[in-house]
Amino acid sequence: MVTITQECPDSPDAVKLIYELDKYLTPLYLPESQHGLDVQELIREKVAFFILRVDGKAAGCGGVKIVSDKYAEIKRLYVQPGFQGRGFGKLILTHLEDYADRQGTEVIRLETGVS
Repeated sequence: MVTITQECPDSPDAVKLIYELDKYLTPLYLPESQHGLDVQELIREKVAFFILRVDGKAAGCGGVKIVSDKYAEIKRLYVQPGFQGRGFGKLILTHLEDYADRQGTEVIRLETGVS
């Protein structure tokens, strides 16, 4: 069973997933090119944060920051390697898009830093 629930970014499962994402991304980018929000920044910037669980196990996460009624940004989108390839990333992204749409935003962006 797959569920997606909104949680505070400082919940134990959220912290674990964000840590794993940072561990993965850190070697890919120069320090000055690392712009991922940490847990406290996610909270401070009021990012709506969601965790995807498979049979109760946290498997992925993602957040959406509503910048204005016209604009939102996807933040910290991640699926653990053992759960990749099953469409869970798309499920999280669709959930984030639907959330932003319900807030009335017109544009949603995902900045990857990859050219």
